[in-house]
Amino acid sequence: MQRLDLVCGKNELNPSLGYVKINKDEVGATDGHILVIHKTSFLFGENFADCLPGDKDIFVHYSDWKTICKSKVYSYEYKDNQILTFDKKDNLVDSVPVQYDVKYPDLHLAVPPLKDCNKTPSVLGINAELLYNLSLGIYSSKKDRLYLDLKCSGLNEDGRPNKAVRVIPIDKNSDLYNSDVIAVIMSVSNN
Repeated sequence: MQRLDLVCGKNELNPSLGYVKINKDEVGATDGHILVIHKTSFLFGENFADCLPGDKDIFVHYSDWKTICKSKVYSYEYKDNQILTFDKKDNLVDSVPVQYDVKYPDLHLAVPPLKDCNKTPSVLGINAELLYNLSLGIYSSKKDRLYLDLKCSGLNEDGRPNKAVRVIPIDKNSDLYNSDVIAVIMSVSNN
């Protein structure tokens, strides 16, 4: 499971960013500098997505998301205000509480449209630790984390991105963009 807990905010001034947002369509997290959105069915499977309430989002605190990421977890179920995790033999491994009334930003407002991201920065003003955490939020396997393309819609005169940068995972076997995930990192300005 992708480490979305590392993408969540841990700032006491904005505690709502300390959650992973889940609905029937998407699972997303942000700390305000990096952002990842996955298709729910991609992370949890179709059956899990079908069990979610259609009219509201659920939220998992980043500290509880770590429980979901345990390696022995094989499947997931949403039931009675919690996410249940199961091993390969369908034994219950853990249960994770969910929240409902978290004021969470619209993650898509920070995502530049892919069609506009046609420039490759010549100079990267990006925090390496944030990019590493973002890669853990994108990929579930260490061996796949090397394949990321960085695109932006605008560049400053020095070649640095002047807006959010789309971090586009590439399928290493086909060189195709992975459309199951949206990822963004904010460029660091040296002004």
